[in-house]
Amino acid sequence: MKMLLADRKIPLGRNIFTALVAVSIAIAVGLPAACLAQDSQAPFTVAVVNLQKISGQFTERDQAIEQLKQWMQAKDNVYQQLQTFMPLSDADFLEAQQILAMPAPLPQDRQKRLEELKQLAESKLKEFVDLKNKPNRTVAEEDRYKTLSEQYSRCEAALAKFADDARAEFEQKQREIENRLGTKVLNAIKTVASQKGYSLVLSLDSVLYAVAPVVDITDEVIAVLNPAAAETSGEQPAPGASASSGTETPGSTEQPAGGSEGGAGQ
Repeated sequence: MKMLLADRKIPLGRNIFTALVAVSIAIAVGLPAACLAQDSQAPFTVAVVNLQKISGQFTERDQAIEQLKQWMQAKDNVYQQLQTFMPLSDADFLEAQQILAMPAPLPQDRQKRLEELKQLAESKLKEFVDLKNKPNRTVAEEDRYKTLSEQYSRCEAALAKFADDARAEFEQKQREIENRLGTKVLNAIKTVASQKGYSLVLSLDSVLYAVAPVVDITDEVIAVLNPAAAETSGEQPAPGASASSGTETPGSTEQPAGGSEGGAGQ
């Protein structure tokens, strides 16, 4: 039995998710702050964030993936069950699709109607197969076979449309989630950077060379994104007077890309 989204990987992979934020950080956070620092003659300070680590510890991201998994599974279930309702008439096939899309448990009358449609489909399918395999069909049998064949083809077309619509909706939901969560991550980075006075925030993966230790504000950003977890652990998410000033990424005078803290992503 065919699967609706068998070739689709679970969305919001960390590379996709972090890329959405990485392309925006220097422009949205760094450049305005850098201009402000130059105008006020304030020290130019740089911080980094590990977007892979943020992605892996962002609880709302995990919840969004789980919800999308459940939505995808529900669509797959309808798709697979619809394959057993061929070759119903257009109206009966659409009715079966609508009932299958209803949340479980089904009302008693809808469950009964679904069983009736299933029995009708099984009966028609058997008749269709028998006529197809019959070598010498009468004129009446030929007409009936042609009718059932056309109904089967229309059911296949309706099933294909259901699959196409589901895939399009899946991709739309994925884009919406990526945009929404990417914006939240970017806003959390802005919040921490603004409060701590950093002139520029870079993705840790983009740092190829540094002549001094670089401040890593990843944990503070995660605390902003997961306030409930931060409260449970006793941490104070920004804003807060007791929030730490960031963790310096240790290193020698020359700092290689990625540093020793989170460079590979978690």
